[in-house]
Formats: sequence, C-alpha cells, structure tokens
Amino acid sequence: MSDTMFLLRKESFGGTLFSLTSAKRDYVTEQEFAKIAKNHILPDNLAQEFGENGYVHVKNISNNVAPGHFTFPDTLYLEVTRACNLKCVHCFNDSGKRLRRELSHSQKLNLINNFAQLGGQEIRFTGGEPMQYKRIHELIASASAQPVRVSIGTNATLITLDRAKCLQDSGLSQAVVSIDGMSQTHNKKLRGHQAWQRSVAGIRFLQKCGIFVRINITAMQDNFKEIPEVVRYFHDIGVDIFVRRLLPIGRAQHNQKMFLTSSDYKWLTNKLYSYLYESHSKVSGHYMHMPTATPRIALPFKRLSCSIAQRGLVIDPFGNIQLCGFMDRYKTGFVANVRNESLGSIWSRITYNDPISWLNNGLRRHNTQADISTNCYACSA
Repeated sequence: MSDTMFLLRKESFGGTLFSLTSAKRDYVTEQEFAKIAKNHILPDNLAQEFGENGYVHVKNISNNVAPGHFTFPDTLYLEVTRACNLKCVHCFNDSGKRLRRELSHSQKLNLINNFAQLGGQEIRFTGGEPMQYKRIHELIASASAQPVRVSIGTNATLITLDRAKCLQDSGLSQAVVSIDGMSQTHNKKLRGHQAWQRSVAGIRFLQKCGIFVRINITAMQDNFKEIPEVVRYFHDIGVDIFVRRLLPIGRAQHNQKMFLTSSDYKWLTNKLYSYLYESHSKVSGHYMHMPTATPRIALPFKRLSCSIAQRGLVIDPFGNIQLCGFMDRYKTGFVANVRNESLGSIWSRITYNDPISWLNNGLRRHNTQADISTNCYACSA
C-alpha cells in the first residue's frame, strides 16, 4: 500500500476525500469525517478501499451553499493567458494572442490561495498555452504548496527536458496534452508545422520526469478515421487517452462540415472497442466507454457525471467565472468576476441560482433536435 497525502473537505453529509497523489475521490459519512479529523489518518477500511494511506489535511469549512450542493468545487480550471504558439483550426476559445487586461500575476496567486483555503482540491492551468506564461512555474509551486493537486492543459510543444524538470520541481502532477492525429494530419490539417513532433517530444520529457500524461483527442471529420492509429501509438507508450467530441464553439462553430454524425461515432467506437473495454483500460471518451464509480456512500443529491455547476469552476484570463470552459458565461445567465467578488461568495450565488435545472432543460431540448443525444451541456446553450 503506497504512502500518500489526502485532502478531506467537510460536506453536509460528511466529507469529500481526495488523494493528492492518485486523484482518487470518494465520500465519507459524518462519523467517518469526525474520526479522520481527530487523528488525520484513514481508518483501515478506507485505506484498503483507496489502496493508499498517509496524512490527511482536513478542511472544515462552513461555506454558505444551497441545500443539495457540495460545499465547494473540487477543481478550478484557470486560464492563465489566451496567448498560444499555435493557431489550431478548432480552438474552442480562439486563442492566439495575449489579450489586454488579463489578470496580474499577484491576482492569480491570490486566486490560488483563496481556492485552497476554501477546500478546493485540484487546479488545472490552461490557456491559450500555459507554457507561454513566463511565471507558470511560480503558479504551480504556489498551488502545490497548499496542498492542492496541480495539472496543466498544454500542447506540449514548448516542453524541453529542462522545462519538464522545472515543472516536476514545482510540483506538477499531471499534463493533459492535445493530440488530434498522426504527424501529417496533426500538422497540416489542424495544428501547424512540426507540432506533432514537438508535442511527442514534450510528452516523452514529461514522462521521463515522472509527470503523469493523458492526451485528449478531438474527434472530427478531418481525423476520425485516423484516431484508432493515434490511440494505438500512445497506448503503447503508456499514455492515457480521452476522445472528446468537437463542439460547435470557437473557431469550429461556423464550419458544420467538421462535425461527426452518429454513424461516424458508431464506426469509431467499434474500432476502439478492444481498447475501451479491456481490463484497466487507459482509453475513454464521449459517447463511448466512460467508466463511472458508484459513490461508496449514498449522497443526499445526484452527483452529475459532468462537473459543470457542481464540482468545477472555470476562470478566464480576465477573471470572468464560467460554469464550463466550453460555454460562454453569458449563455448560462450567470455573471461574476473575481476582481469584484470572492470565490466563496461566487460559489454561494451559483448554488442558490440552481443553474443545473436550467442546464438540464436546455440539454433535453438539444437532444430532441441533435443527431447524437449528448451529455454535454455546452451543446445545449
């Protein structure tokens, strides 16, 4: 059994228990919370269930939230900049150049501290390209010292061995890398000259430094026939893979020829079947095989498979709160900015506004019209 570190956040029903090492998450009763909070170690049964043991940091925070909600989000997706060294044809937020009035470095550090103090568990630094933010290592180090698990969403083209070592020393746990084809498709059709070669080199450097890597593949007409080959290549070098659907947003929103049909998805799922359903599968994806774990205790409300408006928050480079990175903040009718309001106050307002009901209604309307019934709220906005 490995020795690790945990974070336990108080909830109305007990607590949310999170491994900072493996990113496993589950829930405990009020009695279990009290026992752990007393001595900061896991009871034997929980240690056996997690396959880990170690010190438990306890966050006994009393945030003002509506009944039927978690005390605070698990994950913060922080867009550190819109600057990016690539110009991908399907970028969901039209990244490229750094924009005016992005949050200052000190404001980003304050956000990280505020999130950790309120019981947040993981921060993912995204963009744009977070490796273009010159002080990204300082943000990672600040977050990992809290303790908070730290990951980045990156194209990996700017990651050298030295930069990978620096990321490791700063406390980075995981990198989620965007790869959308083998070299010719990835470079010429989607992301740019030599992007594939540089991304693969960056992945190798990250692995060499012990940083866990997952790739995200965006499935579209230009690449879906090649995705089985991409999966085979990265599966063989020990990389986890997630296949996501191209959404009608950003640079892709006006090009209907890019999107897959239900028959295209069926073809792709069949081609990936052996990977999706093997034991200890490293491959999952939208409308494919998405393993879900049943919470170990009964929760007093439904835990959504998607983190939107329940377990996650997105902050864009200007400090605007979004319920999902794939949805413009104005589409949900919820507007907030961290320059003017604390994260605790914002989360409280979100829970009392009950955006999940609004989103569910939009999702049902979307599914009656769509070729594919989707579990993605961004498609229903």
